[in-house]
Amino acid sequence: MKNLIYFTIVAISTFGCHAIPKDYKILNSKKMTHSLDFSCNELFEEIVEEWAIYQNETKEGNCYYYNRSLFSMILENRECFIGMKVSDIQKLFGKPSKISGQNFFYLASKECKYEYDYINDKYYHLRFTAIDTIGDIDFYQIVTDY
Repeated sequence: MKNLIYFTIVAISTFGCHAIPKDYKILNSKKMTHSLDFSCNELFEEIVEEWAIYQNETKEGNCYYYNRSLFSMILENRECFIGMKVSDIQKLFGKPSKISGQNFFYLASKECKYEYDYINDKYYHLRFTAIDTIGDIDFYQIVTDY
């Protein structure tokens, strides 16, 4: 029984509770709390623990790991980001993949290494719209006609 407990502790400390593919690394290591709302603070903690960047920059810029449950949490709690400073969003999510006017985008995929191979992989954009502070956030799949 002691061996089983020891093995479980070693496995959790070695592999962690979240499965991030080997080509990605967790972006943040610092806790970030900006909200008095407890649910927002929990969301920020989840982002810190699970938001991962592809280790090699792609020709499209930074690419981030598409974690479906994390993206769902972000969208379900979009009000947590409304009114935040752009600099705080970038501290939390890292350097945007693309900036266009008042929008900045985070490219996400489970397979960033394939450099926008739309036929085989799904790529998504998490988009923030801001002038001085965040006014809107949305998420969509990138679709290309061939």
